[in-house]
Amino acid sequence: MAAFGKMEQMVSLLKIAGCDAFFIAPSPDLEYICGLDCLPDERFKGLLVTNKGRFFFMTPKLYLEEMSAVAGDPSLCEVWEDHEGFVGAFINGCKKAGLESGKIAFNDAVRAVDMLKISAAMKGIVCCDGEELISPMRSVKSKEEISLLQKAAKVADDTLSEVVKHIRPGLSERQIAEKLTEIHDDLGKGICRHISHIVAAGPNAAMPHYNGCDRIIEDKDVVLIDFAGRYGGYFSDMTRTFFIGDPTEEEKNVYRIVLEAQTAGERAIRSGISAGEVDRIVRKVIEEAGYGERFPYRVGHGVGISVHETPFIKAFNKHILRPGNVFSIEPGIYLPGKFGVRIENLVAVADDGSALVLNKLPKSMLVL
Repeated sequence: MAAFGKMEQMVSLLKIAGCDAFFIAPSPDLEYICGLDCLPDERFKGLLVTNKGRFFFMTPKLYLEEMSAVAGDPSLCEVWEDHEGFVGAFINGCKKAGLESGKIAFNDAVRAVDMLKISAAMKGIVCCDGEELISPMRSVKSKEEISLLQKAAKVADDTLSEVVKHIRPGLSERQIAEKLTEIHDDLGKGICRHISHIVAAGPNAAMPHYNGCDRIIEDKDVVLIDFAGRYGGYFSDMTRTFFIGDPTEEEKNVYRIVLEAQTAGERAIRSGISAGEVDRIVRKVIEEAGYGERFPYRVGHGVGISVHETPFIKAFNKHILRPGNVFSIEPGIYLPGKFGVRIENLVAVADDGSALVLNKLPKSMLVL
């Protein structure tokens, strides 16, 4: 099977965690371990790996072809059909893998009802939470992974530098979002896929995760754009805030504070510092400026094969940053009914322990 090195790491993590096996349903975890990116519907399917290095794929019959292609051998697939249910096939696969008792961890893509069916049918098996089992592997990126993340960030930078040429009063948030997607897809040349975006104008920018699209941009608006896309399976994630016409003194001041906080975060990054300490450094800038209550979320999150993964740059997180960690630094200030400002870059911890900022688009205030 592909990615055998990752399988070996998985076996080591199982032994450390005291688990006999790990079942991974369709998810970024499964894509990371074996490259399989299949539709996550209600049918029970995925990969089971034991702490002895044995494995099998669970698959409904309609997914057999793609599962077999990844497994490399159809005999490594336990197949079930809709009329019979999956439990019998799962028990049979476990027996073949030498697993009739012990502890099986399940990742967070497994439905609770399916895990309960397994627990009821296999009296010698204890089901447990495996949500964080792969995190130590996924959070430390290889040179190849960081290269893909850099390319994703470059496409994101180039996309936003083109999008700003189209932002003007009279256009809707939706029209800007459509232009964002169009340019990103074009620059990605078929290997960079647009995933999600926030385009928030005027008072909508005061909602950190605004989900609308119909406001018409007006003169003097603040326009916040946050978007993520994929390159070779790895995400970009960036945010910039723009001004339509001359900003007010309040808007200038808020932007200056957010920029200072974001830059302080980037400067603080080094191997050996904790994620919680980075959060404290960034948050302190905003709190001392009197806007602490207007920054209502963590400073950042890991980015990789998922747009949100470990390490999370949040208060009291004792995770020690190390080479290969990649994450966002994205402070913001949000004034309800008025406007919001957020600036976000992705940062990697380089091999020498220093910070490597992946996004190169300038962060200075841009008035359109």
